[in-house]
Amino acid sequence: MSSAKSDLGSTVVCGSLQAASTRARPSRATGASRRRLRELRTGAPSVNRAAAAPAQSARSPQREAMAIIGPSRGQARGGSTRTPAPPSEAPRGDSRRPAWTPWARGTLPTKRRPAASPDEASVTMIIAAARTFARSLHGRLLVIGVGSALLALIAVLAIASLRDVGQEPLGEVDPGIERAAEFTLPALDGAAISIADYADRPIFLYFWASWCAPCEREAPLIEQLWREYEPLGYAFLGVNILDSEREARRFAERHGLTFPSLLDADSEVYLEFGVNGVPEAYFLSPGLQVQHKFLGELRESEFREMLEAIMSGGDGSAS
Repeated sequence: MSSAKSDLGSTVVCGSLQAASTRARPSRATGASRRRLRELRTGAPSVNRAAAAPAQSARSPQREAMAIIGPSRGQARGGSTRTPAPPSEAPRGDSRRPAWTPWARGTLPTKRRPAASPDEASVTMIIAAARTFARSLHGRLLVIGVGSALLALIAVLAIASLRDVGQEPLGEVDPGIERAAEFTLPALDGAAISIADYADRPIFLYFWASWCAPCEREAPLIEQLWREYEPLGYAFLGVNILDSEREARRFAERHGLTFPSLLDADSEVYLEFGVNGVPEAYFLSPGLQVQHKFLGELRESEFREMLEAIMSGGDGSAS
């Protein structure tokens, strides 16, 4: 009886423990249902760790080490698919940073220019110095050339002036011609005047210009003697050279010139007479015979003396 009660008690205790263990451990079907419920709530598939464990254990030891410590430097350069860090995150002084940065927005990648070697830098400096020296030398040579030419010209003019080259002394000089060439020129009043029309008279032939200072000074004297000698049969002819008609007309009006003033616009007459400057005067006796030639500003005494000489046809000279 007592043994039967003990067997019954042990049976009851074992049944209770089995029922408790059954309630404490969920069944496999209940765990699967919970994973399915979690997937429906979160919208993300849950990982079956028990099913993934064999796949993880299937990896080789080398891959396990790489997963823990990361790939080596050579592997990272050769086959890594990791996205490189932007320039702001790259450490300074990192030699692995690329030579150009494609992360700058709105700009194109630009390659860095490699630093020049010492030999290349020296050659560049020598070329720059040579160009600078060539420019300065060119400017100096130009200045030296122009200065030398000016000095040579000044020297030639000085020697010519000392030797009286190209100029004649002022006053009465040798005419160089015996008879005056005939010519016809327009006058300021528009009439054409020929020197041959006055060939039977004593003629005072006067070359002048409006820009000539001595001409300005002696114009009143010439006009005064013209009015005095015209009634005596003299002819006064003025020839304007190297001048404009307007300026010549203003000069004649300013000084009140009444004797004929002719315009040698083509410079033919003064070249024919060999005029070297203004004022220059020829005193012709009747028949267009050249008696006197005077260079420079006339003085009244000399002027009157030569006018008297050509009336008589004499060849006396002014004192």
